[in-house]
Amino acid sequence: MTVPDAPAVDPAAVVVRALDTLEDREQAVVMQEATWGVGFKERIPAAMLLIAEKTGGVAGGAFAPDGRMLGFVFGVVGVRDGALYHWSDMLAVAPEARGLGLAERLKHWQADRCRALGIREMVWTFDPLVARNAWFNLRRLKAEIAEYVENIYGITDSPLMGPIPTDRFLARWRLDGPTVPRTEAPWQLPLPADYEAMVRTDPVAATAARFALREAVQAHAAAGRRVVGITRGPEGTAYLLDTH
Repeated sequence: MTVPDAPAVDPAAVVVRALDTLEDREQAVVMQEATWGVGFKERIPAAMLLIAEKTGGVAGGAFAPDGRMLGFVFGVVGVRDGALYHWSDMLAVAPEARGLGLAERLKHWQADRCRALGIREMVWTFDPLVARNAWFNLRRLKAEIAEYVENIYGITDSPLMGPIPTDRFLARWRLDGPTVPRTEAPWQLPLPADYEAMVRTDPVAATAARFALREAVQAHAAAGRRVVGITRGPEGTAYLLDTH
């Protein structure tokens, strides 16, 4: 059977809003499985999406005029050092809607919701080897790198990662004035052109790349150098490192 293509999406017609109904929340569960795999064990159920919204968290979506969910964002609120902060746990965009700027719209909508609650800092994790995500976080959103965490989520059942340690950068987004990442720095740390494809086609090489980057980041940190930005050029994408 041939599956029909999804209808074309007009970005101007997409609405970003809270998950107001059970149907909205159920669509978010489906999107999680479509993105991270059916049976994904870190999946947030519909009931918890409702509870998060009722207790200061954020659960929202980007919706086409026909009601289809095209993107999804979810995060929770916590307290650190006596101040509120927001941990953004999930962000996903449907394949047919990628390239329309919906990830950025969802993130800014989430930030606006946080500011309304008096929150001035948002954090989230991302895979430091996925160049497109690194570029989005550091250049588009102008977040900064707070720390490198080894295998933060353990070995997951997600087809995006396979049996590879889930090392992550912790990104910090200052909502009262985002840090502008550096575009020049004396040291660079190159990234694979397409790490996600490497995971699918050569998991041994992908695992080796994970440990190589871990060792490099930790060695730079021990020498007083940290990731301060990202750059693109003819030779690919690379992190920029500078001294504190």
